[in-house]
Amino acid sequence: MSWNTLDPHIRELATKTLTSKQLTVLKLNTNGMSTRRIALALDISEPAARGLLTRAHQRLNIELRKDTSA
Repeated sequence: MSWNTLDPHIRELATKTLTSKQLTVLKLNTNGMSTRRIALALDISEPAARGLLTRAHQRLNIELRKDTSA
């Protein structure tokens, strides 16, 4: 899976909902990078990269649930 193959609705929602750092981490991860490599690329700790990715997933899941229930 890559960022470009994600559902356009999800990409748009992510762009509008996530912080710039969360969006960057999400894009790198969906393009195949591990949290370790993301941390090295962004010069942050691995737990920080993992936390950003986790919060991005949580935030999107909440927003997607709100959007589909309407």
